[in-house]
Amino acid sequence: WELPANPEAYLPCKELRIPGNHPLAAVWEDNLAPRVLDILDSKGVQWTSMDAARIGVEEEYFAPVQVVIWIGIKPDTLSGEDGLAVAKECKQVLVDDNILDVEVEARVSLIDGAGTT
Repeated sequence: WELPANPEAYLPCKELRIPGNHPLAAVWEDNLAPRVLDILDSKGVQWTSMDAARIGVEEEYFAPVQVVIWIGIKPDTLSGEDGLAVAKECKQVLVDDNILDVEVEARVSLIDGAGTT
């Protein structure tokens, strides 16, 4: 992250991308995702979503982009300290399976139920 150079500066627009051809794709759904969810549940994390994604800068489409496990957390339910501990434990699951270039990040996320019956 770079601090904007002046008061009129804007942060770059970012976009979500699919992980694509990455070793995580072969083991995520049936192996790693359930293990990460087990960690979240065992720690009492009030999560709303979990996605494997690339988060890139819009203007740099062809630049290499980090793959992340992006976990949505209900607002005001997890301290920064506890969030860091959970993220490190989730990262260890990836490392144990030799997925070394994927990070774990959290975001505040709400599900509004729109479209459900």
